[in-house]
Amino acid sequence: MVDMSTTSAGLAWGMPVRPDLLGQALEAYEKFLPVSTTLRLCHCFGKGTNMNINKLPIELLSAIEDVLFHDLHLKKSTWIESFKHFEHRCEPSDHPIAASEAEFCAMEEGPHRCEDCDEDEPGSPCSGCGCYHGPYEDHDCEDCKKVHHEVVNDILMERIDWYLEECPELADGWETLISQRVNGNFAKYDQILYKHFGLAAYFARTRITDEELKKWPEDNNHDLHYGEPLQTTTCFITLPRQAGESLSYGITEVEGSNGFADVAAAQSLLVDLPILRNKEQTSKQFHRLLRTLELQPYVHESQLRSRISAQTVPITKVTGGTKDSSQDVNKSRNKAAFDKMEWPQLVMLVQTSFQWPD
Repeated sequence: MVDMSTTSAGLAWGMPVRPDLLGQALEAYEKFLPVSTTLRLCHCFGKGTNMNINKLPIELLSAIEDVLFHDLHLKKSTWIESFKHFEHRCEPSDHPIAASEAEFCAMEEGPHRCEDCDEDEPGSPCSGCGCYHGPYEDHDCEDCKKVHHEVVNDILMERIDWYLEECPELADGWETLISQRVNGNFAKYDQILYKHFGLAAYFARTRITDEELKKWPEDNNHDLHYGEPLQTTTCFITLPRQAGESLSYGITEVEGSNGFADVAAAQSLLVDLPILRNKEQTSKQFHRLLRTLELQPYVHESQLRSRISAQTVPITKVTGGTKDSSQDVNKSRNKAAFDKMEWPQLVMLVQTSFQWPD
């Protein structure tokens, strides 16, 4: 018998964030920590005639640290690009190997310039858009770069096979980045989150539901990935907690040999409702993480659902409106409510995976 479906559920005090921005920020923070430690040690124990850092007020030292971290945070990393491939928001030129081939073809065609460019002498500023250029060069203004970028994408659209094989590998790289296994890439960031902020990260992969086909955040590049599932990774920053029980459901040998499965799974959980005893202090933990890592609370459209409650409600007759329109109204209300929320909130985290055996 082969395990097919795995389901886990649990409660947590948490706050949603964008997973790619969290990873990028933690990568920068890891590089920033030795710098911060050196500054703090010099501020506390520095000696010598030219040791002026220990005379700075702590507020100014914190401001210096903020600037240094911000500079590291701005540096390009693989997190955002990798997440783009996983969500199938990438365009042809986002694939490095294929793009380098297309760049060569574009150069062979000659320079690509915006419509404002004229035929001035090489080396002189264009009287149309003001950029400089050589006799065989693209202009360097943003409009000209955009034209060149479009040419590269057009070339790749005619040679789709150049990047079709490259894209799945880049998408798989995202799950490697967020792996929280003992030796996984994110394990070191889990340690940083716990040691420096007293918090934890929770990732869950999800694809679009049948009810959300018209409501998933649209991207122009989704059309380039016809046949691929619309999917994303949700992320919550949580207080450390006991993980929910994970159960696996298998198929019979008959189902497996005949290539079909009819798996149904259910769990009923007794809830030990946690009390947030020191709400003000806990809230400061989350706000400190947001401020230090330059993050904002973020909820994916697929997670904008109504609160669940155990409170009894009167039975009412449902009248008027269609299912789609009521969902739109609820989602708008939920987004408005989300923007006003104080964090953390008590959330139920449920994750289900279903895999067909190889």
